[in-house]
Amino acid sequence: MNVLLIICAILLIIVIGLYAFWQKLLKGKPGRVPGAEVEKKTYEEALVVDTRWKKEYDRVHAINAVSLPIKLFKDGSDILDDYKDKDIILYCVVDVTSRNTEKLLRERGFTKLHIGDGVKQYDYGKSYIYKCFTI
Repeated sequence: MNVLLIICAILLIIVIGLYAFWQKLLKGKPGRVPGAEVEKKTYEEALVVDTRWKKEYDRVHAINAVSLPIKLFKDGSDILDDYKDKDIILYCVVDVTSRNTEKLLRERGFTKLHIGDGVKQYDYGKSYIYKCFTI
């Protein structure tokens, strides 16, 4: 009986810890560009880059984003070199891939890099669909 009670207590602690962690992920980190602001950015204001794999981008993405997976930058691509002096907003699922991409780009001289809310924090693409189908 005592063993069962201990197991239940441990499981309860684990569940509460996972729930708290998930809530923290959903809130995002301070200093991030909120998802609603990311989707309002025009090309003149900032280049919005989705750093996830192309198949993830195809499922859902910010309406103004381009798909440039982190693999391009790990392989040494210079695709963004003309944008070194432009604001670039990077986003992914939560922020792991975008932060790693940010590090790679900073090592190559990019300075105006920002992290946007990930797709777990903001429902990208939905506002555009909603606007298209409402009167």
